[in-house]
Amino acid sequence: MKITNKEYGTTKNGELVYEYTMTNDQGASVSILTLGCIISKINVPDSKGDIKNVVVGFDTIEGYETCPGFIGAVVGRSAGRISNAMLTIDGIDYQLAKNDGENNLHGGPNALDKAIWSASEYQDNDKMSLTLNYLSPDMEEGFPGELDCNVTYTFTNENSLTIKYTCTTDKKTFVNMTNHSYFNLSGDFNTKATDHIIQIHSNNLVAVREDTIPKGLLPVSNTPFDFRTPKTISQDINADHEQIKFGSGYDHTFELNKDVAGPNIIAEDPKTKRVMEITTDARCVVFYSGNFLLPEFVAYDNTPLQPRAAFCLETQYYPDAINAPFIESKFLEPGQIYRTSTTFKFS
Repeated sequence: MKITNKEYGTTKNGELVYEYTMTNDQGASVSILTLGCIISKINVPDSKGDIKNVVVGFDTIEGYETCPGFIGAVVGRSAGRISNAMLTIDGIDYQLAKNDGENNLHGGPNALDKAIWSASEYQDNDKMSLTLNYLSPDMEEGFPGELDCNVTYTFTNENSLTIKYTCTTDKKTFVNMTNHSYFNLSGDFNTKATDHIIQIHSNNLVAVREDTIPKGLLPVSNTPFDFRTPKTISQDINADHEQIKFGSGYDHTFELNKDVAGPNIIAEDPKTKRVMEITTDARCVVFYSGNFLLPEFVAYDNTPLQPRAAFCLETQYYPDAINAPFIESKFLEPGQIYRTSTTFKFS
């Protein structure tokens, strides 16, 4: 096992970005950028042992800076949309940055995904880790509190990648972080990922209004959102259902069942037999089927990205929890630690 690093490029603001790569004894690897904690590559074998990259990425920093899709990045302080870009804590209103109409999306236009994080390495006999740190100043993008953020990526010889988030604050605030990687387990981003088979252990969907703001819980039974039994993404993605139309496909939050023994989510490419099992302590997962990927975004190997060439599975708390009356608001107080962890097991 080994960890290496190299200069990846320079941002438009002149900041140097490094890429760290953790390679295990089987030759599988995960690469991370110090820009936005971006997962730039996940190279894992298929059923024949052929190792390919299974996440969308770009050859240059400019690719990440010009694509609006939060490709591979850690997003926050709050993942998803906050309606009217308004956060109210103890009777005080905080106006957040608006970058999705009147809403705040994934923390704002200059949030954690745009920051340069410092990195430190750790390695022992059976695993290796990279911890990235960023100190988000008080009122960055409108969020109160100086937030000390740590994201640790741990990769093992069993091709298991764990992402652990920990944060502390000096002022009461709201935190809800996730990773925004786009997966195509075939390793071929010239193809659509809609033939992938997905299973999500979830009985309830967070239904949205036409403007994609949450409005309440909806049972998945007898809807296109029932993934409790494995099915292809394509099976119901164009169904005549209001929620499908609002999202132009899947772009929805699933409330994860708490009583699951084993992975909460499983994805499989039927061609290569690559499987990704996701186990998380997060309350929800946002399943986004890549509906708005566009050919103008050119990924590795000079590959224009077509709609639905890849999908996201973003483990997190309920989006807009601070404004949705049907969801319990959870704030981070001084002296507390925000903790959440998700493991992606590739086989």
